[in-house]
Amino acid sequence: MKISLTLICCTLFVLFCPLVSQECIGQKSDEFIYGKITTKSNDTYVGFMRWGLEELAWHDVFNSVKVSDEHKKQKAEDKNKNLWKDFSWDLSSIWENKYREVSHTFACFFGDIKAIYPHSSSTLDLELKNGIHISLEGGSNDVGTTIQLYDFELGLVKIAWNKIKSIEFSQAPYLVKRPFGDLIYGTVDTYKKGAIEGYIKWDLDERTTQDVLDGYGSNGNNKIKFEDIRWIKKYKEGVILKQGTGTELFLKGTNDVNSENRGIAIYNHDIGRIEIGWNDFNSLEIHKNIRKGPSYNDFKAPKGINAVVKTYSSEELSGMIVYDIDEKWEFEFLDGDDDNIKYQIPFRNIKSIYPKNKSYSMVKLRNGDQILLGERQDVSSSNDGILIFTKTSEEPIHIQWSDVKEIDIK
Repeated sequence: MKISLTLICCTLFVLFCPLVSQECIGQKSDEFIYGKITTKSNDTYVGFMRWGLEELAWHDVFNSVKVSDEHKKQKAEDKNKNLWKDFSWDLSSIWENKYREVSHTFACFFGDIKAIYPHSSSTLDLELKNGIHISLEGGSNDVGTTIQLYDFELGLVKIAWNKIKSIEFSQAPYLVKRPFGDLIYGTVDTYKKGAIEGYIKWDLDERTTQDVLDGYGSNGNNKIKFEDIRWIKKYKEGVILKQGTGTELFLKGTNDVNSENRGIAIYNHDIGRIEIGWNDFNSLEIHKNIRKGPSYNDFKAPKGINAVVKTYSSEELSGMIVYDIDEKWEFEFLDGDDDNIKYQIPFRNIKSIYPKNKSYSMVKLRNGDQILLGERQDVSSSNDGILIFTKTSEEPIHIQWSDVKEIDIK
């Protein structure tokens, strides 16, 4: 009896498709930092990157300090998409030095970066996706660190910062094999803010399912991979941990499971980065294979913050703004605290800001949430105010924070 080749192929597809699909799902890797490093000796390495033993996902945060103003190196087609395209950056130092009272910290998600060009052990140029370059210096261990790159041909390569000529970021090829486990994803229950869901960094450190939680139990020292953990609940001087097998353990004695824990950081796409202090932490439920993190292409080229500013002196001004005489791009963060919970919210996630008093502001997000934030300069009377560039004025208008009634971001 003859069996057609088409029938055989269809049968094999039906039999093996589920297996292939599951394998493919497990290999999706575009949420991890990926790109090319070129050294000063013009050697090139391509693959997944990890900043020391820390940042490895596009939603991880790169921190530094601005030392000079942005300068343009844009293509013509990029300028047409940039709301700051007609701005004279040569003038920016005049008004920033005039109005700004403190240093310019810089923070963004790795997914917002196009390239990094180190100049020394502490200085660099950072290129945004719109072609703008920003000069930075120090500010954190993100600058000057050794980068681990998993080259497809050579395997793990450790490249010292002072050997690097350029780091160019890009999205990983679809389904390419990665060197890491899955990102930890779960729901954190807090005492004051309820449940917050997102990607987890435990003790501000462990962030993949292959990372290990340490703690002492009745059977001695335990080292448990996060892929084997269902949930963790704070209990007395330690935690109760439930494993995938159903076994429950009481662990204590290390900073992974006691009050020395530095906190739990959460990335939530609609909010940003949230850091929960141990005192506010109640429990963590880890979800398995729910979703994957944002890819490099999910972070769009910035255009600038376009807003309407309403004042107590009955003005309503519309135009491009520089918030706190510092943040001018929508990927930059508004920083604020809700008691011991710290927020870093990209301006692109914010709909409105309402100063309430000298210490607090109400922040309304595009997803409808409202958060009362305080303590930090961005949301208190320490704010240096708003610079707004209107179509009718050649010079920026400076609005004192005490006169700001409402900021609506378009």
